[in-house]
Amino acid sequence: MLLENRLTGKQLIIDTKYKLRDRESTNAKQGISQSDLYQMISYALRRETDQVILLYPCRYGQLLLEETYYSVSSGMLTTRPVHIRGLDIPVTGLAREEIEARVVQFLTGAVRPS
Repeated sequence: MLLENRLTGKQLIIDTKYKLRDRESTNAKQGISQSDLYQMISYALRRETDQVILLYPCRYGQLLLEETYYSVSSGMLTTRPVHIRGLDIPVTGLAREEIEARVVQFLTGAVRPS
């Protein structure tokens, strides 16, 4: 999903995954796969934006993993780094309206000015 601020033209990419983050992972990526990171960097390059959010489902009653934040710089990227955030959203065991409300709540708190 590509969101654009009508006033500033700033774009934000949001990608929803349909897999759980690896909760056993002890590396700095906190369960986010390398392929997901590569995919988000390619999306950011294609859309010429530096803000990306990855949303992962979380089972009802399961503890949420901490928010993950990466800033990726490279000579292949634009002059500014790409900022990638990973968030868990509890979605199982809830009505569709409750899930929608939680997604809006997470996204409202997730959008950072740059």
